Amino acid sequence: MGCGCYIIPAEVCEQKYGIVVDQYALNPVDAGAGEFRGGLGLVRDYRILGEEGMFLTATFGRAKFPPWGVAGGQGGSPNYIEVIRADGSPPNRFGKGARVHLRRGDIARLITGAGGGWGDPRKRSRERVLADVKEGYVSQEAARNTYGQNP
Repeated sequence: MGCGCYIIPAEVCEQKYGIVVDQYALNPVDAGAGEFRGGLGLVRDYRILGEEGMFLTATFGRAKFPPWGVAGGQGGSPNYIEVIRADGSPPNRFGKGARVHLRRGDIARLITGAGGGWGDPRKRSRERVLADVKEGYVSQEAARNTYGQNP
């Protein structure tokens, strides 16, 4: 599978590789809190269509050690690959994999993590926290527990 390393448009991936892009979205994890929070990563799901399947080779840095926070900010979240099998067997999660066999209907989920935050999360302005919750970047629970605000 060659489309996990670069941001190739979904339509190009589908046409070129015999897959369907089921999901291409922001990674909504509560990580990277700070006065200036770390940016969100992506979640990309690639479902295999071909009868013969394909092989996935992928390597993510920061799979074991997520980005750190600075000046009181909280750490981000790790990058990882998750293989979701069509037969319902438990997902396999890893940071590096070579020639992982994917069968028809299996999903290769590539997840990039959130960056680390900068500064004390409780100093983030109420307006920014409310906007984060409204836009789906931060959960209501994180707004209360991490940022000390009740949206």
